[in-house]
Amino acid sequence: MYSIAYKFNGQNIKDLDIIISQSYGLTDLPKTKEPLIANWPDQHGIDVDLSNRVYDPRMIKLNCFMKCENEEDFITKSLKLNQLLTNNNSSGLLSLVVDFPFTKPLVYAVYLSGEISHTKKWRNGVFFSTFTLEFIEPEPMKISIIARPSATSVIFTEPIAQDILLNIYTINGGIMKVEKDVLISRGDYYFPIFWNSWQDTEFSGYLIITCNEGINELHLAASDEYIILTNGI
Repeated sequence: MYSIAYKFNGQNIKDLDIIISQSYGLTDLPKTKEPLIANWPDQHGIDVDLSNRVYDPRMIKLNCFMKCENEEDFITKSLKLNQLLTNNNSSGLLSLVVDFPFTKPLVYAVYLSGEISHTKKWRNGVFFSTFTLEFIEPEPMKISIIARPSATSVIFTEPIAQDILLNIYTINGGIMKVEKDVLISRGDYYFPIFWNSWQDTEFSGYLIITCNEGINELHLAASDEYIILTNGI
C-alpha cells in the first residue's frame, strides 16, 4: 500500500506510529505583505505598487493520530517526538520532506511554532492520542532540488549578471546544514555543493536555495546530477 511519508530530519514520523490525518499549508499561497500605498487627496481610489510582491512566511499544520499500547507507551513515544522536533541545527530549523508515491517530494526548512497538546482517548480497546503540529517556513520563496551523490555543483543557464547573496540549505543523512549570505559573484555560472554525509542511494539529498532579493534572477540549468523540485512560492 502506497502512502505519503513525512520525514523530519530524515526520520519518518510513521516510525513513532504517528499518522498524519490532515495537512494544511503545504502548497497554499502565503499572504502577501502590505504593499506600498499612496492615497492622494485629489485622486480617486489609491495608487498601489504591485511591481514587487513579497510574502509572509508559510504556515503548515499537520493533524496527527498516534496509536499506543498503553500509557507507558504513550509517554515513550511522545518524548521521542519532542526530541525529534527539537533536535534542530544551530539555526534552530529542522528539515521536513514530504515524500509522495507518484510525484516529486516537497522540501521545507521549518521550525515548530506551536505547542504539542495531546488529547488521549480509549476507543474499542485501543489507546491513542490526537494532536496538531504547527510549523513556520520562514523563507517560502525558494528553489528546491534533489541531487545525486555525484553532484558537486549547481549550474546556472548563464553567468550571474551582478553579485548576489544566497541562503543555501543542504539536507542529507538526516542532517541539515545552513549557509547564510553565500556570495555568488558577477560572472559566476555555478556554485559548489558540499554534502554533510554519504548515503548509498540513488539520490544523496536535497538543496533549498533562497535569496532576500528574490530568486527571479536565478535560472538553473538542467542536469543529470539533480532534479529541480520547486521554483517559486
